[in-house]
Amino acid sequence: MNERSDLCDELRDLLAAYAIGAADDDEAKRIEAGLSDCPDLAEEWAALRGLDGEIAGRVRQVAPPPHLLGTVLQAARMSRRRSRSGLGWAVAAAAVLLLIVTNVFWLSRPSAPALREMTLPTAAEGEATGATGRVIWTADWGEAVLIAQNFPELTPDAAYQAWVRRGEMLLSLGVFRVDETGRGMLAFDATLLGDTFDVLGVTREPLNGSPGPTSDPVVRWQSS
Repeated sequence: MNERSDLCDELRDLLAAYAIGAADDDEAKRIEAGLSDCPDLAEEWAALRGLDGEIAGRVRQVAPPPHLLGTVLQAARMSRRRSRSGLGWAVAAAAVLLLIVTNVFWLSRPSAPALREMTLPTAAEGEATGATGRVIWTADWGEAVLIAQNFPELTPDAAYQAWVRRGEMLLSLGVFRVDETGRGMLAFDATLLGDTFDVLGVTREPLNGSPGPTSDPVVRWQSS
């Protein structure tokens, strides 16, 4: 693969973050300069802008380009192979775009995959931080994302770990960290949630995770 192709692929990974204003100044300048040299990047940027315009204008629901949805889902899959300690804004932004895509299109189609969504409020025994989590998953595609907001900042030797309890079985969904604003995300295998579960929560753990929770949950959802 030539140098230009490598650059275009690298910029494509940043495009979702740029689309929602999450790219830093240097990343934004690189993308803007690359739009004239990378035709595929320019085409994808036009598609993202068009989708955003449809949402902002509250016009009729439209189908996002198939390649855009594929990019979003691929980003969720790729994030599982990334460093546990890195946020990866392109992936976090892709998760946000997944919310947009599902809200404006997929949920309106009779043949849509069975998408599910839930909010994890601050746990009653946790710190009064206003921390929240949002989980979206589909068993049809086997993909799930947890989006964290307003989480307390971590020390370098710590991470957040997500858990799901199904009956007597407690499973780890993975570990993640947050940035200085308390935002982060975790992509995981949706099959870990099963058909039903009793509790889903996030605790503060050592950097590489724990066999089981060792602290009070920061956010938690519990079935009634």
